[in-house]
Amino acid sequence: MRRTVTEISKEFRAGPLTPLAVNPLFARWLEDPSSLAGRLALALDPDDPVLAEAAGTVQRLFPGDRRLLAESLLATGRALGAPEASLANAGRLADPRSLALVTGQQPALATGPAYTVYKALQAVRWARELEERWHRPVVPVFWLAGDDHDYGEASGTYVWTADRRVMRVRLAPRRGWRSPVAWLPLGADAALAARTLAEALAPLEHGHEVRAILEGTLRASRRMGDWFARQLLALLGPRGLVLCDPMRPELRRLAAPAVEAALRRPAELLDACRQGEEAVRALGFEPPLRSRPGQLPLFHLDAAGARRALRFEGGRFHEWGGGWSGDAGALLAELEAEPERFSPSAALRPVVQDRLLPTVAYVAGPGEIAYLSQLAELYAFYGQRPPVLLPRRHVTVVEREEAAWLERAGIDLEALWRARDGLDELVAEAVPAIRQAATEWRRRRAAVERELEASRRFLETLGAPEATVAATADGGPAWVEGWLERLERRFRSRLRQRFRADFAEARRVAAALFPLGLPQDRVFTLWSWLARQGPDWLEEVARAPLEPLHLVALDPRPEAAGCAGERGAGPEEGRR
Repeated sequence: MRRTVTEISKEFRAGPLTPLAVNPLFARWLEDPSSLAGRLALALDPDDPVLAEAAGTVQRLFPGDRRLLAESLLATGRALGAPEASLANAGRLADPRSLALVTGQQPALATGPAYTVYKALQAVRWARELEERWHRPVVPVFWLAGDDHDYGEASGTYVWTADRRVMRVRLAPRRGWRSPVAWLPLGADAALAARTLAEALAPLEHGHEVRAILEGTLRASRRMGDWFARQLLALLGPRGLVLCDPMRPELRRLAAPAVEAALRRPAELLDACRQGEEAVRALGFEPPLRSRPGQLPLFHLDAAGARRALRFEGGRFHEWGGGWSGDAGALLAELEAEPERFSPSAALRPVVQDRLLPTVAYVAGPGEIAYLSQLAELYAFYGQRPPVLLPRRHVTVVEREEAAWLERAGIDLEALWRARDGLDELVAEAVPAIRQAATEWRRRRAAVERELEASRRFLETLGAPEATVAATADGGPAWVEGWLERLERRFRSRLRQRFRADFAEARRVAAALFPLGLPQDRVFTLWSWLARQGPDWLEEVARAPLEPLHLVALDPRPEAAGCAGERGAGPEEGRR
């Protein structure tokens, strides 16, 4: 039996997840967790023994320098104006018994899709749960992946506006950008983007709070990495989230041994990468991280600061797309003098992260789970064990307008997700007046087709010539079929015109819940919801049960319950 929104009686409840698992490897894990045994260790329960085992392994094998790590994290926090709860947690990582509960993401405009903040919030919650069980410091750490140079991904975001529209907000184009996105300078285009986003949310109850945070953090920042970090701290710093900036010189120096191993043993490293790709293919999937022959999981920053992938060929190292070529000795000397000139790729980044942090578990999205399944051999090359993965949850916010429409139509979220590419057909079945008209049209067309068939049979009884009978076979002459098809198209067009408000509202609901045909939290910035619910709403999300991998967050405002529960409402009710 389908559950409609009003039957989800609590503010946060589990929703169907499998339809949202757009990554096939993650979908396989959802269906059969044992299918990835040996490649990944995943947990959904804080009492899972795999977590306690990982804690013991980290305690024995962690190669990092806790004192220098804590000093670096404290320096990062102080430079960004982190609140006391965040700074106190950073200092606790100097404790030899401490562990890190990690997640991360590359910096992006307005913190990017909402899942970035949801991941960080999930890390805070898991750290608290594990610390209570283990009676030892477990610190939530967010890895600022500012090395990435994907300008297209970092420079734009989507917002669900106050008047229920999908709006794209972007920075000015920068062709050929290949430097770390953390270095993006903030100029007039950033101020315009912040103002555009704030104005799109201004009419909402907490729109002024969103504007204050966006513009206040922007004024204090010069680069994208800083702005992104300050927004995270404004939201989650008071809850103890610690930020780790791996681009700080002291952390680059601590990470240098991982780079050195890559430069001294490139053939072995490439073999480990190849074995990981083959292992994923053996599971029946294409490797998420595919490299070209000889390409190392390492970038070299040229004199202009552009990241250039390194390849190893013929006993020498070469830059992809650059003119530099040299031997290991030259690179090792540069590493000793300027470790910040070397940057890990997506494949090497987790290994470096877990050399710097005492990582017991990592909150990972579906895409991350897919590519981390490829890295067991790379971890083994470095003598490390991958952390336990905690699948990040999807969060779908259902506001009162969307809840009311779903209830009237008798449609649940799973049905809407599955029908996102055929929404008109779903609406035609859900709206009584449209369904009645469609049923009448099908009855009339069927009657015409039956009459044609009856005419064919009548002609046969009269001994009509074979050519005449054949002309009426299979539903009648071609001109009759063409006439029916033209009528069908005209009927559908008239139907869309007559019920255009219903179809338009269905498209708005689909755009709110599954924008661009994707899960909501992969598209909209979280500010879309904080402007409606207020920053304190995050605490409500944090208190939701850990187990569901898909949370359906119903609008908690008092008027929402009545609106979502009304039956028999007219087609214009619940709209604005």
